[in-house]
Amino acid sequence: MDAQDADEGATKGISVDEAFHKASPDPRARRLYCLSLPFILGGHPFVQGITSSHEMGGIVGQDLARMIAVPVRADAA
Repeated sequence: MDAQDADEGATKGISVDEAFHKASPDPRARRLYCLSLPFILGGHPFVQGITSSHEMGGIVGQDLARMIAVPVRADAA
């Protein structure tokens, strides 16, 4: 859910999964990452600073490495 779609008093920001992909049923969302702290602080209130940024970058880096190792079908692009 995005901030503009949230109910009054609800957590603001963008919902992301454990690999920082935007939570969405659209399969294209698996190719997007959101590591922007202002957008994810609502769901991850203690994610701040260099240590957290390093950890998040490691998660995304591992996910990207996995995606590079797997061939992409032409019709999935």
